[in-house]
Amino acid sequence: MAGSAYTYGYATLGELVAWIIGWDLVLEYAVGPSRWPSAVGLRRVVLHDFGIIVPPQLAAARGTE
Repeated sequence: MAGSAYTYGYATLGELVAWIIGWDLVLEYAVGPSRWPSAVGLRRVVLHDFGIIVPPQLAAARGTE
C-alpha cells in the first residue's frame, strides 16, 4: 500500500478523504475498462454521420486490436 493514492491521501488529508479516494479508484477500475470500447465505437459512428471515414487502425482503442 505504500505509495498508493489512498496512503498519500490518508497521510496528508485524513481518513475521510482517503476513504473517498479509495472508493473512487475502485469504481474507476471497475467501470472504466467496460466503457472504453463503446466510447470508441460511438465516436466512430458520430464521425461517420458527418461523412468522415476513419480507418479501423486509427479508430480502435489501444489494446483491442
